[in-house]
Amino acid sequence: MFKSLKDRFNLQSLKCDWYGSWFWNGFYIFKILMYFFLLIDFNLPLNAMLFAATHAHFQRRIQKYYRIIIAILCLALLYHDSYLPSLKQILAQRSNLTGFSLSYVTEFLLDFVNFKLIGLFAVAIVIVKAASLYLRGTTCVILCFVLTQLVSSDTLLKNFTKENNVTINTNFILKNKDLIAQRGTFNNTNLNRYLEAFTKKEDSRSIEVPYSLESSFVPFNIVLLTIDNVANQDLSTFNANDVYALKRFNLYLTGFNSVTTDFNESKLRLFQSICGQKKQDNLIDKRNDKCSLIKMIEQLGYDAVAFFNSQKELNSIADKIGKYTHFPVNLNPYVVKPRVLYKGSDRKDIYNDEDIFNSYIRYVGSSDLLSFAYIHSSSLLNGNRDNNFEVSYEEKLTSLLVRINKFIDRLEDLGKPTLLIMVPTAGAALKGDKTQLKGMRAIPSDSITNTTAMIKFCGMKNLPHTVSLNDPVSYQSIAYIIAKTLSGNIYSEKYPLSLEAFSEDIPRTELVGETDSHYFIKYKDKYFYKTTESGSNWKEYVR
Repeated sequence: MFKSLKDRFNLQSLKCDWYGSWFWNGFYIFKILMYFFLLIDFNLPLNAMLFAATHAHFQRRIQKYYRIIIAILCLALLYHDSYLPSLKQILAQRSNLTGFSLSYVTEFLLDFVNFKLIGLFAVAIVIVKAASLYLRGTTCVILCFVLTQLVSSDTLLKNFTKENNVTINTNFILKNKDLIAQRGTFNNTNLNRYLEAFTKKEDSRSIEVPYSLESSFVPFNIVLLTIDNVANQDLSTFNANDVYALKRFNLYLTGFNSVTTDFNESKLRLFQSICGQKKQDNLIDKRNDKCSLIKMIEQLGYDAVAFFNSQKELNSIADKIGKYTHFPVNLNPYVVKPRVLYKGSDRKDIYNDEDIFNSYIRYVGSSDLLSFAYIHSSSLLNGNRDNNFEVSYEEKLTSLLVRINKFIDRLEDLGKPTLLIMVPTAGAALKGDKTQLKGMRAIPSDSITNTTAMIKFCGMKNLPHTVSLNDPVSYQSIAYIIAKTLSGNIYSEKYPLSLEAFSEDIPRTELVGETDSHYFIKYKDKYFYKTTESGSNWKEYVR
């Protein structure tokens, strides 16, 4: 029986020889070079074991399958060492890609595979093959392994690029009184301590709100316009910052942080903005009207109303927000049903923003009540279609800015003083980076959550210039601006407005992002993220 088994499976084929392969030597030299140029990370123990495994050679029958296994393991380890998101993250975000067209998904896959690096790898293999006649490849790789432990990739890269090294003061303290001091090196203990300090501070933080208006109060209306899917990166990608409509505002909060990539949660944070930036669990733990922006405004005699350009978004936002904070009961008071602008990816109607804006103009023009209007636009969401063809993001953005420009014209022609606040929520994730592919929103990186909130004092005279505040701010800054304009009676000629003085006391908030799966922070000059799972470790967010 034993002889029969030996005949069927030649035990001699298990004999193993050990010698280097010019291909795998070239692969590892190229991989270490990518590490030194900060293109990937490099796990020394795993790479050392796998490199040793590439030196094992069996008889032909076994070797064929062994090569396949080694190739799969090397590719898996390369993916592990890369800054690309884990497969778990990709699968968790697969729903975000369903709204994209086939061409977009194709482009996404092309970005996922870096063909330039593949080409450079092929060239490197040819060079290593030629050099193997004169050099011992295995020895060179072992020396490179040692070099990864002796020289940091940051130092080596700066030497190659001749950049000036910047010394970080480990006792660095941010000057702004609203912000938490950042001390110590970049380790898990310090980063966790920083996040805990931030959470504790924000839990006890709230702004002072007015409880009555001055007897000489000059009435003005308030319009809060939120737009989904547009961040600073999206605007700069299409050079939209220079569009006339965006130059018509008076105060720009360019460091505004939308905190999350969940559009519904961003609105919930906006409507609870009197209080500080709470953790997601605490945000939806219970209803807290003390934090409600709408309740504050209604108590001062304002009539709150909300306009949406999508019935789906109306239902989703009203349902989500209504559970946890005060929300206008008067929704979509259209005089005339708006025209359909797009069909969403779910075939639901997206109404024309211009008709929504005109509905507000007709609504406020026929009333003498103080009006607070929340207007929401979802025109930039992925998957919106016109005549069954998906409209490009650039085209949608250009059209929306034209409609906003017309809206500002109509507000000014209305003749009623109006505080217009435009707050873009999280961006479209049109670009990816080493850590997170485009279209992915699991990690609330600043490239997605960094937007510019814009404020315009329509009908106010003697505001010849604009002011930009570049400090980190978040939703509490919006509540502060509304409360300040109400308590300061800013449209009264007795209190001339100074934008510089007005912006000095706007509350600053550290750049801390949170989704249901990840945290994201800026610590000194670096960015870090970790999962929300208990005990998870921080990783540097590499661009």
